[in-house]
Amino acid sequence: MSDPIPLYARIRRDLKERIAAGTYAPNQALPTEAQMCEQFGVSRITVTKALDGLIQDGFIIRRRGVGTFVAPNAAVAKSIRLVGSMDEMLAPPASGLHRTMLSLRKVVPPPDIASTLAIGRGERALRADWLYEAAEGVFAYATVFVPEAIGDRLTPEALSDNRPMIQIVRDVIPQRILGGQQSVEPALVDAQLARWLDLPRRSAVLRVVRTFFAEGGRPVVVGYAWYHPQRYRYIVHLEPGGRD
Repeated sequence: MSDPIPLYARIRRDLKERIAAGTYAPNQALPTEAQMCEQFGVSRITVTKALDGLIQDGFIIRRRGVGTFVAPNAAVAKSIRLVGSMDEMLAPPASGLHRTMLSLRKVVPPPDIASTLAIGRGERALRADWLYEAAEGVFAYATVFVPEAIGDRLTPEALSDNRPMIQIVRDVIPQRILGGQQSVEPALVDAQLARWLDLPRRSAVLRVVRTFFAEGGRPVVVGYAWYHPQRYRYIVHLEPGGRD
């Protein structure tokens, strides 16, 4: 099966892995956009979109009139590519977990979300905000975006159940969900998130970003979740691999 992730996201991932591996060192100049177009066999727009994402991730910086460089502190952000199961990503929340929808509305999303969803400037998306609670209290706040055309197909009944948004979306689109990508990184909460998570302002939390793609590389769901540091653990089990 071909990689369902769009070209710009694959280039972004590839460059991030090269930076993490030291192929491109901190403060080193990256190839020009023209050189990257030739290297990856893509258009200038695709390369620019990939580089914009790396700037948002803090891996590179642009110096006007000079070029694009690896950020000075990029070496501290190690990127490891892990291949996981879509079944795990689609699994419903664990038992004992309660989810409350705080808001559901159509919005013009921030530029980075619009870019990830591949929607035009000024186009709207459906935004849902959820609060997750367990026996210990609130442990996560999540914000999910889907393109407006998909959001119009989602019923209040479907949105009120306890399934992940990607499962709900999967039921209303003709294309299959082929894959997704997830990043986990530290973040500081603002005043609003601090109140919801019952934390001091500017507390450090884990932020998880998930993007899911349907057939043809179409992005259908982008979700952000902020996790309470004392009530959530992210564990990866590593198993030995080998070749046949």
